[in-house]
Amino acid sequence: MNKAIDASNVVDGLMLESLKHNYVSFVDEWGFTEGESRLHSLFGDVWLVNRDSVFEWFGKEQSA
Repeated sequence: MNKAIDASNVVDGLMLESLKHNYVSFVDEWGFTEGESRLHSLFGDVWLVNRDSVFEWFGKEQSA
């Protein structure tokens, strides 16, 4: 049985991984406040929808 690939789920997953990668780089470069502002400028609503997931992921990474 073939399962259809939901393109929106793939894109959402890729965008979240991109946000995670860029969050680390932006925070290193500009600090938390400016880095988050720049992510919002770059990714728009995608950042707003996913930022809590990024914050949660980042917190877990920092405590590991």
